[in-house]
Amino acid sequence: MAEYDVIVVTIATMLIVISLYILFSLGKRQRPQATSFNEHDLLGAIVREFNNREASQNKKIGELMLRIDLLESKISKRQNEERVMYTTRGESSISKETVKIVTPAARQGAYQLGPVEIQIIKFISNTPKTSREVQAFINRSREHTARLLKRLYQDGYLRRESRGKYFVYSLTERCKQITAEQQPS
Repeated sequence: MAEYDVIVVTIATMLIVISLYILFSLGKRQRPQATSFNEHDLLGAIVREFNNREASQNKKIGELMLRIDLLESKISKRQNEERVMYTTRGESSISKETVKIVTPAARQGAYQLGPVEIQIIKFISNTPKTSREVQAFINRSREHTARLLKRLYQDGYLRRESRGKYFVYSLTERCKQITAEQQPS
């Protein structure tokens, strides 16, 4: 019986050692998964924080662009109130006189044309243009360009046609007459 006891104890010891080895191996495999799960959570938190900061910065940039557009509009209105006009009709020298530009729309209490609006009208006078083409020409933001074009459309200077997702702008007959009248002889 002593031999059987030694064999049973040996087998029992081997089973204990094998089971401990298996448990240790499983425990070792689970730890990296738990660590990678924590790393995944940490990376996710970092990405979320970055996205939140990016959204906040984009919002601030949008607000600043709006303020710049408002300031440009105010500057344009002030420049429009008084302008220096150079006349050379039959005179040997250029004379300066301060004039207030009054358009038919301004006489009706509507918006007065500023230098940017005049540039737009001159640009569109040759062929109809899209708002993107006008934006590239005047080098202003999309929102600012859209406001200017909408105002010119509402005041009757421009006609717009819908072409899918965008508008194509052209001069109205009224605007063509005004520009023809203002051309020097």
